[in-house]
Amino acid sequence: MKIISQSLTTIIIIYELLSRYFKYAFYIYNISFFIYDLICLLMSIWQKENMKTKILLIIATVITIISICFMGCTPEPVSIESIILSRDIGPDSAPIDPATEFESGTSIIYISIKVNNMTPEDKLTVEWNYLESGDEIGTQTTTEESGSGYMGFTMKVGQGFLKGSYNVLLYLNDEIYETLEFSVK
Repeated sequence: MKIISQSLTTIIIIYELLSRYFKYAFYIYNISFFIYDLICLLMSIWQKENMKTKILLIIATVITIISICFMGCTPEPVSIESIILSRDIGPDSAPIDPATEFESGTSIIYISIKVNNMTPEDKLTVEWNYLESGDEIGTQTTTEESGSGYMGFTMKVGQGFLKGSYNVLLYLNDEIYETLEFSVK
């Protein structure tokens, strides 16, 4: 009985430590007390049952504990905090000199996208379009990026962007997320 009591205390301590590393700490904390109550109930049944039933109770308890541990511990989905066109980007892809109007002859335009909780399965696609002719200038897609922070995309046009109106279509996981418009004067 003393070993079981020490095991229960150890389980609660482990769950409390894990809860510090998960966003859903409140749920994990409550789950640890649920598991403690479940084990106390099983201990009272344990003293009255035969060996076959005891083994089944252990298996059921382990499966229940594992299932409960993974409930509510899914990561936050990817989100986009900001999308900014600019004349330059920094080493971390943060925008420098944001703009929606560029001078004639500009040969490089940047777009800086601040993402949260990006996983390698998520995909960002940027499609650059010249609205005056309806032509697509180019498309760029992320590959296996993860984490949070800025992601930068660059569009270079050798002779410089022509005067007129442009847009950038941003796709998140193959669904259009936002359209940004800019012009070259």
